[in-house]
Amino acid sequence: MVFRSMEPRAREAARGAPRPTALAALLTATGDPPPGRLLLLGEGPPPSDWPAERLAREPGSGGAEDGVSAILGYAPTGGEDEWLGSVARWLPEGGRLVVVLPENARAGEAQGRAWIRRLSETGFVVLRELAPGELAETGRGALAARRDSFAVRPFRPADESEVRRLFAESFHAARSREHWRWKYDENPWGERAASVAQSAGGEVVVYYGGYPVPFWLDGSPHLALQMGDTMTDARVRRVGRGTSSLLARTVRHFFACHRGGRHTFYYGFNTGGIQRFCGWFIGGSRAEPVAYRIRPSGPPIVPNRPVHRVERVLRVDSTWDRLFRRAAPAYGFLVRRDAEYVDWRYLRCPDERPYVVLAAYRFGRLVGWSVFRREGERVRWGDALFEPRHVGAAGAILAQALREPELAGAGAVEGWFPERPLWWHEELQRLGFVRAPEPADLALMYLPDRQERLPLERLYYTMGDGDLF
Repeated sequence: MVFRSMEPRAREAARGAPRPTALAALLTATGDPPPGRLLLLGEGPPPSDWPAERLAREPGSGGAEDGVSAILGYAPTGGEDEWLGSVARWLPEGGRLVVVLPENARAGEAQGRAWIRRLSETGFVVLRELAPGELAETGRGALAARRDSFAVRPFRPADESEVRRLFAESFHAARSREHWRWKYDENPWGERAASVAQSAGGEVVVYYGGYPVPFWLDGSPHLALQMGDTMTDARVRRVGRGTSSLLARTVRHFFACHRGGRHTFYYGFNTGGIQRFCGWFIGGSRAEPVAYRIRPSGPPIVPNRPVHRVERVLRVDSTWDRLFRRAAPAYGFLVRRDAEYVDWRYLRCPDERPYVVLAAYRFGRLVGWSVFRREGERVRWGDALFEPRHVGAAGAILAQALREPELAGAGAVEGWFPERPLWWHEELQRLGFVRAPEPADLALMYLPDRQERLPLERLYYTMGDGDLF
């Protein structure tokens, strides 16, 4: 393997010549060009306007080469991790690297994403993705990066205690080990997807992760990732700016690992700052403000006719699957709210405040259900599914909910329900619910993983579809 270096004097002599775009990006991406030498590593000749001399040293053979502050390297097609580790040992913190991708590779495709993962996990900040043609005389894409003391990598089980600490510090609320295990490890639809940023001392300082959720669209299954947990240690929030911030680096690593996989789309319910970040950095779209509804405390609930029997639910069976198959066509696009989902999402949740799950029956047949929880002096109506012709059972369930011991005496009832399907919207209006701005200005964010865009204008969602209920 051949190295070529450019001494500062040679760089001065070449300053008047036009520089290849990618090398200019390498040296100016984060400010003034660094002092020291540029190494050219690999198969190609040096760019014509960069005089160079040969070096007879292999990477890693004797530590960092004195004065080397930038490397231009052609990505090998074998031994990639070893190669990158050797390059990292040559570069001091702050040193620059441009990795020229293999032929036909693109930064946003599989090979390019693999190199983003390797760079992040070795301790590089990916500063810029260069399109083919931007690197003179190669016609290949490239990644410009900077050596750093933080590394970004996939979540490991041993990180759990650190992540729970970070969650408590970020959100001023604790989540038990049992909650974390239920949410991620016991999820019936797959393992968690998460990336973390780690300090030089091994401390987890950023976490970005989600869990799989099953969706149903006109009879076809889809698997989505609900992006719920985003947290950054307050001590490192000013490390880097824009695309070089630790959160941006962690998100870039996450999508390099998980785009193009088994998930149809990614979604979450986010506040304004994360909404802007998602739109600017990962191409997510703000589908709509969360459809918040509230029923002020006041007149009692008047159930609609006919009369329905309402019962508290402690376990579910196949009748819940049959209800979902009957009701789902009237909703169109929604989470697959069958027995398996209700059991995991609500009945097996280990939180100290249990969910109140109520079901309505007509002549012994299950026709609808709802889930509630108390939050201070309010009741949260977190989930609901009904057969359209038995939508009147919603009033009977709500009236019974306000008599349950955990919920009795509360005032207003709030929930997230869009104005679709129309028959459900009209029933909520009849029950006294009005639309209002969501108190935290939350919005539904959406990012497709494939070219097809699913019909969000038909999506039915509730508070339980996120992780804030």
